[in-house]
Amino acid sequence: MNIQTHGMLETHPSVLFPLPAGDYAHVLVRDYCNAPKYVPGDVLLVNLGVTKFLADGLYAVEFAGQQLIRYLRAQGGPLQLFCGSTPSIFTAVTPDSCRVLGMIESAAKVRRVG
Repeated sequence: MNIQTHGMLETHPSVLFPLPAGDYAHVLVRDYCNAPKYVPGDVLLVNLGVTKFLADGLYAVEFAGQQLIRYLRAQGGPLQLFCGSTPSIFTAVTPDSCRVLGMIESAAKVRRVG
């Protein structure tokens, strides 16, 4: 596996789709936290120009010393950090406790057939 770093984000080069012009990186999905939409082996396109919460969506974040791909949403109070597979279970976060590394803009999904 060819792992690289781009700023603070661990990235993964992809032959599935090229990086667009600008500050972008590919990130490899490594867990089932956001299944069934995203599973291990999927490659996400991260806009590294987004370094703060803009709107409800999927982000690359640094939380509790780990880089994660998680959803963030605003519900009238603190931001909520959660997995797509369990949206009703969340952690309330602040900009100090959860650093946005980028926003996910698209994905290349590879599925095994048969």
